[in-house]
Amino acid sequence: MKTLTRIGVLGLVAALAACNQDGTDPSNQLLDLTMDRDLAVQTADAAAEDVELMGGAGGPLGLGFAAAAAEDDVPFRCGTHQRNNLTVVRTCTFKDAAGATQAVYHPLTTASATIHAEINGSVTREHWSAEVSRVRDLVVSGLAGQETTRTWNGTGSGESTRERHTENGNREYQVEGAVTITAVVVPVPRTDDTWPLSGTISRQAKVTVVGGPNDGTVRERTVTITFNGTRLVPITVNGKSFTFDLRTRRIVRDD
Repeated sequence: MKTLTRIGVLGLVAALAACNQDGTDPSNQLLDLTMDRDLAVQTADAAAEDVELMGGAGGPLGLGFAAAAAEDDVPFRCGTHQRNNLTVVRTCTFKDAAGATQAVYHPLTTASATIHAEINGSVTREHWSAEVSRVRDLVVSGLAGQETTRTWNGTGSGESTRERHTENGNREYQVEGAVTITAVVVPVPRTDDTWPLSGTISRQAKVTVVGGPNDGTVRERTVTITFNGTRLVPITVNGKSFTFDLRTRRIVRDD
């Protein structure tokens, strides 16, 4: 991580040098650059949890559904679950190919499912922490028969408070925004390396700086994560590009 952090610092230095040359206020530019990176980390971490909710790979930092028994269809473990200071409440509705509601999921006759998920609690990672509240409304199709993939679409919202980032400084934010999940294709069955094959998760975020010389400063950002079948996924924050590791929950490259 020392090398990766050094790359991030060098990128900031280069960007600030360019700002000095073109007359842009370097303090505002530094705020924007660090905020973009912090928002990429936080948004991608939430997306990694979404992937696990959708039946993709999980891990020690995830919601714990990946550790379920093999015969348990993990995306449909509805009810209330506790994991890593998070409370996850999921409600499921199943339908057959004719659109009739089913009492329970059936691996051959269930054609689609609607899932409402609420996630509340605290998140602590290597260089950041936050109190989070997230809601997801997901629809998964392509379930009937012996499927090899499932396709997920949906919307969501979320808020994080007391969000602190400590890599290369100490920054605090309040973040809120809306999420759109579009055609995310997840392989079946789940394995430790079944990452989404395609699709996107996008977020419209409003970020408010808390404390320090920029206290109260507000920025709005568009964040897009594009899945590619691997654990390393590209993220763009208002045109700035990053690469995120879904398993380790770390930015591995600033492009």
